[in-house]
Amino acid sequence: MEEGLGPAFDVELLAVTLREAHREASSLVEFLADHLVQSLPERVTVTRGGFFFSSRRPVGELKARFEESEYRLRRKGEGSYEFERADIVGGIAIRTHRLGLEDWMKQLLAALASVAGSQEQVAAMLKKYR
Repeated sequence: MEEGLGPAFDVELLAVTLREAHREASSLVEFLADHLVQSLPERVTVTRGGFFFSSRRPVGELKARFEESEYRLRRKGEGSYEFERADIVGGIAIRTHRLGLEDWMKQLLAALASVAGSQEQVAAMLKKYR
């Protein structure tokens, strides 16, 4: 079953934001979490840290699951994150790859392209990000 990304997911806005936020991982993570959950609620889960009544609850973990892979992001400390891609076969993760932020983003964007169905928009977004 393939669902569209819907109006909440603006590919051009994501490309611009990724370029600008590349230097600050926390902003990038918050942006991704908000937009991916709105756009792909059936594929993306976000766990937030912090205290229950706190006004600031940063992303603790983000998971985006696709047919053959799952992209994971975990907060390790203030502004420090761990990025992984798991290979999925039959619904089970058979191998996990640790990645740097840039490689993780490129691979996540490629996976989003398969869901978006709009290869031209995503290709333009990837070109702007590079």
